[in-house]
Amino acid sequence: MDQSIMIIAGGLAVVMVLAVMLLRHRSQPVPDPTIDLGRRRGVGDGLVTQPPLPSVDVLPPRPRPALGLTPWDGRSDGEPSDEAEGSDGADEEAFDRPTILMEADERAIDDDQESAVGFDEGMTLGADFVIPRGVGELPPEELDGAPAEPVEDHAPLVLMTKKKRSPGAPPPYLQAAHVPREVEENVSVVLRRQVPLAAGPARSWLGGLPRLPDSVEWPRTVAPDRADEGDRPLHFVAQISCEDLPPDLWGGLGPRVGWLLFFLDPLDPEGDDPRLVRVVHVEEWGAEREPPVDLPPVDEETGPGPDYRHCRTVRDIPTRWRRWPVDLVAVPNQLYDEGNRIFVTPPDFAAQLYAGAPVDPAPAEAEADAPLSWRGALYIIDSVLRELDEGIIGRPPSPAQREVLLRENYVASIIPELRAQEEAWMSVGRGAIVAKPEPLTLRERELQARMQSISEDRQRELEKVAAFIVQNPNGEAIIARCEHDRKAEADWRAGAIAGLEAVRDQIIAQPLDTPLLPEDWEALRMHLDGQRFAGWSIEWTSRNTEFPVSLVQRTVSLLDLAEAGRNAGVVELAADYQADPALAALVPEGIRSRLEPHWRALTDNRPHRMGGYHDGLQTDPEEGPQAMLLLLQLASDDGMHWMWGDGGAYFITISPRDLAQGRFDQAEIRLELP
Repeated sequence: MDQSIMIIAGGLAVVMVLAVMLLRHRSQPVPDPTIDLGRRRGVGDGLVTQPPLPSVDVLPPRPRPALGLTPWDGRSDGEPSDEAEGSDGADEEAFDRPTILMEADERAIDDDQESAVGFDEGMTLGADFVIPRGVGELPPEELDGAPAEPVEDHAPLVLMTKKKRSPGAPPPYLQAAHVPREVEENVSVVLRRQVPLAAGPARSWLGGLPRLPDSVEWPRTVAPDRADEGDRPLHFVAQISCEDLPPDLWGGLGPRVGWLLFFLDPLDPEGDDPRLVRVVHVEEWGAEREPPVDLPPVDEETGPGPDYRHCRTVRDIPTRWRRWPVDLVAVPNQLYDEGNRIFVTPPDFAAQLYAGAPVDPAPAEAEADAPLSWRGALYIIDSVLRELDEGIIGRPPSPAQREVLLRENYVASIIPELRAQEEAWMSVGRGAIVAKPEPLTLRERELQARMQSISEDRQRELEKVAAFIVQNPNGEAIIARCEHDRKAEADWRAGAIAGLEAVRDQIIAQPLDTPLLPEDWEALRMHLDGQRFAGWSIEWTSRNTEFPVSLVQRTVSLLDLAEAGRNAGVVELAADYQADPALAALVPEGIRSRLEPHWRALTDNRPHRMGGYHDGLQTDPEEGPQAMLLLLQLASDDGMHWMWGDGGAYFITISPRDLAQGRFDQAEIRLELP
């Protein structure tokens, strides 16, 4: 009898302990999205939490449907939960696969529709993957930031396993029935380029090469506008560490182990076909994968886009972008009211993102710098060859231009007309600026000097035209002289190209990514500056005036034609080299410090981001739950040499259910242009 009483008492004690533990689990607070939860999970080295943003008008919160999230129990080492340890008597076979436990129901999940990550034995679901309880109204106290009482009709979901998933096994996913059609998001992740580069290996990066397991093929597609060309590889744009994503991102959906890799086709002018994007989730990475040999250049120069004039032909444009490591910065998902528009990003966001470090949104320029390496010298030669291939003084006189020049008294009227135009130009205030006596302010002196220089240039051009007309007093003579100069230019270009090809052969024989000695640069510079040509051509001014044709003399040296190459030989190579630890020493400290503010800048204040509202160009974000979640926003970016159209952005999205089930083949893409 006494033994029976002791057994009953012991059983009651166990039940009471389990009840207390279950109640404590049910009443844990919802994680605050502004806390660095990544570090609490043991992977915080890749997640940076952005502090509260400065004073900007933020749309006030309003009660609306929101997700209830399973509280995270703080375990990061795979310890079994108390509930798992206390489940004595359960059938061992029932725990061979993940099971969602609910208060009044135990529902097995099919092997092909389980959680999007693998869990250690006994780990609660919230430790690596926050599962929505359901959709319901948030209690007022939760809106104020206080923890809410558990919603009675949506019991917390806990995922428990007795066995670890075997290596190489497909990741488990959620059943669609457990995922809402719309998700309320409270956090977004901004991909902040590392400027300067952080020490240690990168966990996430833009551009460069993907690290794909051997079992994963490089994604290919049939471009909708080039179906006749068959399938072709997509371009790699980003690889993101899922472990460093905050738990609340995408309402807790999506993988939290492995990496997400993004591939797209930047050559399609529309950019809105799902065939143009591939999102790949891998749990382990492999070695860096070189792209397929048939991957096209990143730009074909068929419309607006980045400047690749340091490449001689389209075939010489690279097939991949520079690799730039990024930090994942968690920011609140909120809207900013700036009067006539709603924005996702606060003003001057780059300065906040880089904690007050200098930011310069203006285009970076090489100034008078020498190229950083022999590769920079190659850029210079190729940019000059490209200009020579395209010609210097334009097309021969057209029949319409000939007709104008042969009109009676047209040539005799050119000089009087040009002098009248010069007087009109000076009479609108510029003449007063040039003639203004001392004393002048500093700003007035600078403006006066600039206007004086412009006026002198215009006078010199006018006198050159006058002397040319004295030598060629009628239309027939002018046409004959211009045709002569075109033939002379063709001969000069042929000789210059032959000489530059020989110089190019000497350059490519050098290790390209090694310093260019000052004496080598001076010899190259003098060679380019010594090759000159001057010739006349006929050009249109405006066909709707009495004087629609002008006479223009082009005087150029090969060094004048090297502007694109000189800029790329410093600005683009500095970005390439500083993002590569093995080559960073090639960038002088003075150039690096001058360019870093440009590398921190955001084009149109629009960052790369994951999750949360999108920074639209043609569409505005809509407040509230989202039916399509933002997998990746890829903005135009001078630092990456990305210019989508004439400054647009790509938006890669997916539905909550497809994200929960790992169906990344259902991702969609949209290109918005200014």
